[in-house]
Amino acid sequence: MKITALKAGKDWQLIITAEDGRVGCFDVMPYLKDPKFIPLRARQQFIKFINGGSFIKWPCGANLPADIIEARWRVFEAKPVTI
Repeated sequence: MKITALKAGKDWQLIITAEDGRVGCFDVMPYLKDPKFIPLRARQQFIKFINGGSFIKWPCGANLPADIIEARWRVFEAKPVTI
């Protein structure tokens, strides 16, 4: 999966658009117990994500690879992509 768009949702969720047109939500909340993700408990740190295409990362060193996201996200829209 390649991430083409990314925005912060409420309650530590990320709204993600994939290259193939799928749009879904990924819940970061379960990861906030991990030491690398603890700084993201502050909303102002959470929203500083960087879209790497095949991963999402934060300045604190936390990151999520696209394969983990794809395995655990909830897709709520699938738009066909025109080429």
